[in-house]
Amino acid sequence: MITSVLMALTAVFISALSQLFLKKKANNSTDKNIFQKVFNVPVIVSYGIFFAATLLNTFAYKRLPLKYANLFDATGFVWITLISVIFLKEKITKKKIISLGLIIAGVVVYSL
Repeated sequence: MITSVLMALTAVFISALSQLFLKKKANNSTDKNIFQKVFNVPVIVSYGIFFAATLLNTFAYKRLPLKYANLFDATGFVWITLISVIFLKEKITKKKIISLGLIIAGVVVYSL
């Protein structure tokens, strides 16, 4: 069961990484047409990473009760915020801190 939990958390983390790549590409995009926006290396790599996360989730949930899916998915908000602060230099506001605190509290309460 521990292996499945780690797989599910890893899947959420790498899904957050793929979102980081997509956001970085969107922020730096100078592409004019839809073909250039969709068919480029960062976007294709991001979707590849997301596909890997989906496969990892599938294998993890074969051994875990499905009731924990929301618990693991909620950790994605924490990962995305941390990754955005580190790599995109986004600022953490009081609202974000309160929101993340509520998410973490919810994860802890639900997991007990």
